[in-house]
Amino acid sequence: MRLFNSITDKIKSIQLRSTNKKEFHDLVLLYVADGELSDNEVDIIGLKYREFRLEKEDIKGLGVKAYESAAKVFLNKGVVSDYDLEQLRRIQTLLMISDVEINEIKSSVLRIHTINSIQRGNLPIIQPTSLILQKNEVAYWEESASLLEEKVVKRGYVGRSQGVSFRIAKGISYRIGESKGQLVSESAIITVATGKFVITNQRAVFCGDRKSFNLKLDSIMNIEMFSNGFNITDNKGLPRIVQLGINQNTEIIGLILSTSINNF
Repeated sequence: MRLFNSITDKIKSIQLRSTNKKEFHDLVLLYVADGELSDNEVDIIGLKYREFRLEKEDIKGLGVKAYESAAKVFLNKGVVSDYDLEQLRRIQTLLMISDVEINEIKSSVLRIHTINSIQRGNLPIIQPTSLILQKNEVAYWEESASLLEEKVVKRGYVGRSQGVSFRIAKGISYRIGESKGQLVSESAIITVATGKFVITNQRAVFCGDRKSFNLKLDSIMNIEMFSNGFNITDNKGLPRIVQLGINQNTEIIGLILSTSINNF
């Protein structure tokens, strides 16, 4: 009988723990649904965590769900303020979420925050690793990139004719109509250098392993943005095609270039 009661108590304990975990999970997801946590909500979460005697293993996976739920509130609006970032940091700290677990969505949030900040005229300030800054020069962005150029990759003749051969004497023949045909070239856009693209308050610079370019902002006549890079043309009509290492940063770079040129 004592063994039976012990087993029954253990089953009840497991059921109660499962119920408590669900209640805690539901409570957290409810609180973060608006993208923020008030001081009172933080206190209640902490109280319930201790009351239910939960451990980190009990909330495994909850943190990521909660962070993603809150982050999507801002991503759907396309606006992330400093206050919103602080709220997301609060959720991450409270629920013991590592950066690795939320790397992708956190990067998206930070990207939108950066775009919003640039749109308000606040350019980021960085210390570039690939460029020595000149006097009074400030760097705004550095990105891994490749320099592309259009090159002839293949040449050949088309429409070649063998002509006709006539024998005019023993051991002697004469060929007429032979032609190599028309010379044609096949071109392609290929990578000619890899390195870093840097934007400052004075220049747009590509520091490459085999080729580089250095453009004063007032010499840039046109910028054509693509999904994975851009084509920048100077006042001599010379285009430079740059492919970015991180496609998602194309909009940020376009905004920084535009703002920098307008402020130059």
